[in-house]
Amino acid sequence: MRFNYIFSLVALASFAVPSLTAPIGLNLALNPEELQIECDKTYTELEDILSRKNLGLPVGAEAEVKIANLKALCTPKERIESNSSVAAVVLDAQSKLDTLKPKIQAVMTGPIGSIEKKIGELMTEVHTQVSQLNVGIRSFIGAEPSVVYGNPTGGTQLTTDGLTKIVHNLFSHISELELTVKDVSGYAFTSAQQNIRKDVLAIKKTLGIISSELADGVANMMLKTSM
Repeated sequence: MRFNYIFSLVALASFAVPSLTAPIGLNLALNPEELQIECDKTYTELEDILSRKNLGLPVGAEAEVKIANLKALCTPKERIESNSSVAAVVLDAQSKLDTLKPKIQAVMTGPIGSIEKKIGELMTEVHTQVSQLNVGIRSFIGAEPSVVYGNPTGGTQLTTDGLTKIVHNLFSHISELELTVKDVSGYAFTSAQQNIRKDVLAIKKTLGIISSELADGVANMMLKTSM
């Protein structure tokens, strides 16, 4: 398959020329869907290695090459306003979720017989947005702090506390949506709900790789608000 052939070229280049990053233009050889599959697969493969590196632990030359390839392949070549920083990505996702909230609330006030299917569809949309958020945040692995903590408004760079509040606010919005539909059942709804929770856990792991201080801050804030 073309995909396997391209991936083999990446692996060959990694070992043959360990000082180089991913072959130039490889991300252009894959269509968006193939690229996303490859990035998801590689992020999963390197999750433990990235965590070790974030802690300042040695990971070895081979792992460093794989990380370089990952960044070259999966980091956006250009960052636009909506993905210019972690805060920008989170706020963009929150804006999209906010448009779904009143739709969900409206359905929940309707006849019981019509709720299950419509809520299943809407929560599937929520899952899509949360999944895309996870992809967006992953793109900041290895990014400079000035990018990670960039201010979407163009002002002073955000502090860890400032970014923590933005991320925590998004998680709170997701929790509120889940609370709104807590009595709904059905396959589509349950599947979407499980996928949303998996994505939230994945986002938390990614935040830990990007910045342990940020991940700890979000975890502590969530703990405080739940008490």
